[in-house]
Amino acid sequence: MTPAEFHAQWKAQQARVAALAKTNPIPNYSTHFDPPPPLVPGQRPALIVDTDIGSDIDDAMALVLLLHLPKEMYDLLGIVTVYGWVEVRKAVTERLLEAAGRDKDVPVVAGISTPMFSPEPVWHTGHEGEFVSTLKKCLAEHRKVTIVAIGALTNLAVLYRDHPVLAKDTIERLVAVGGGVCQFPQFPGEGEISPDKMELGKAYSHVMRHNVKCDVRAASLVISTAASWQQPILFVTSEVTYRLWIEGARLSSILESSKEHEEDKVLGRLARTWLDYRASKMGEPPKDSKTQALVRKTVGTFPHDPVAMMESVAPGTVCKYKRGWFYVHPEEGYTMFVPDPFEGPHYGSVDIDPERFLQLFLQGLAHQLRTEDIASYNST
Repeated sequence: MTPAEFHAQWKAQQARVAALAKTNPIPNYSTHFDPPPPLVPGQRPALIVDTDIGSDIDDAMALVLLLHLPKEMYDLLGIVTVYGWVEVRKAVTERLLEAAGRDKDVPVVAGISTPMFSPEPVWHTGHEGEFVSTLKKCLAEHRKVTIVAIGALTNLAVLYRDHPVLAKDTIERLVAVGGGVCQFPQFPGEGEISPDKMELGKAYSHVMRHNVKCDVRAASLVISTAASWQQPILFVTSEVTYRLWIEGARLSSILESSKEHEEDKVLGRLARTWLDYRASKMGEPPKDSKTQALVRKTVGTFPHDPVAMMESVAPGTVCKYKRGWFYVHPEEGYTMFVPDPFEGPHYGSVDIDPERFLQLFLQGLAHQLRTEDIASYNST
């Protein structure tokens, strides 16, 4: 896709939705939400996790959360690493699985290390943790799977490009972390627009986020191809994940309390390394009352990927969505979102209850989360 095609496509989609909205108005659209497609009743989602585990701690937290969820909620077919030091990422994944006693039944493969195109060099923090053939085998054995993409989309882009029939026929949905729905303060005069101010017939831009930035071309290819097949993608966006903040002390307390489990010890070591990295890079301020807010911002973390993991096993449980169309600028990496509750194949998360999610998430890390807790989440 060229930049000219990018602009032509989202503008044409915007015009189409504007015309539809005139004949099919949705009252109070700003507070309207679109539930994602439900799982097949009676069937557990079959998951393949595509991850850049080993840098930000949220990938490891997401994997441990999944391993702590009740086994009757999902089938984990395999894990693929992506972006940069994929072999080291594979080793980190295998260590966590071994610690949890799942290394014999969950295959792990190193995926593609080099992005198709990124405006920046590969990012490592200094402690990072035959894709297609293995993934093809997994997909061939299960008619429908959910791909949980919590890293760059390079692996998936190669699959979609080289094995389109396989990808179209076997992938039920993607759950991806990346992008945003409507906040783009970089454009002069535009300011920020919150999701509750969105209108039908308009398009909204958002800054380039990390997982998109890691491979802009791959993100554009996957999103546009899936849209052409009407293959649903649930986007866990920065609109929800940047409302979630876990102070380092709170996270450490949970991990300390469950040290009898080996995988928690491994996660604890990874978490301490990540928090130390954040403090050293961003500068830990003095711990006095005047700088308390700054301390919270520098020594702690955002659990981006655990949100996606929860949404993969129970879609619509913790996030509220608006349906529409995402487009990725093929060079600059920013996204455009055109709300479309009529035919849009993409679901952008726009709302979450931060404290309730963090409670659910920390329960999961502490081995205290039951199936009924998740089922009742939205009913209370």
